[in-house]
Amino acid sequence: PVLIAFIWFVILNDLRELKISYKFVGCLAIITLIFQLKYYNEFVYTDQLRYQLDINLAHDIMCEIEKIENYENKPVCFNGVYNFKNQNTLAQVSGCESFWAFGTGDTLRILNFLNLSGYTVQYPSEEQKQTARQQSLNLPTWPNEGSVYDAGDYVIVNFENIE
Repeated sequence: PVLIAFIWFVILNDLRELKISYKFVGCLAIITLIFQLKYYNEFVYTDQLRYQLDINLAHDIMCEIEKIENYENKPVCFNGVYNFKNQNTLAQVSGCESFWAFGTGDTLRILNFLNLSGYTVQYPSEEQKQTARQQSLNLPTWPNEGSVYDAGDYVIVNFENIE
């Protein structure tokens, strides 16, 4: 918004030489700035809501994972994506995608997010991720009972599968 205000300031200073109504262009500049500020504020607010939902979901999932014996030494495989059933996420605002719904489910991105959020989770091998994908076909989806599954050497968290 500040950059746009500066650009409008430069344009308005150059308008003195032209025969265009200075007041008309000034009103247009103010209206444009108001809409730009509205969009920017909506983006920041929406991204904060999205981030808070992501943090809350991370907490809920980790509470379930922590119930598994020796979970600290087991890699975690996430399958599919989780889409919040919430009107406050304003999905139409580009750039406010959840870590849980990004692409078709990115285990590395989710695990990095969990580790940066203060949890300690292990990264699975490619073989474990492939096996977990096959096993997850028979599992219920999050947040249903059994959607966090101890597969022995690793843990599976099953979201909605998108193929």
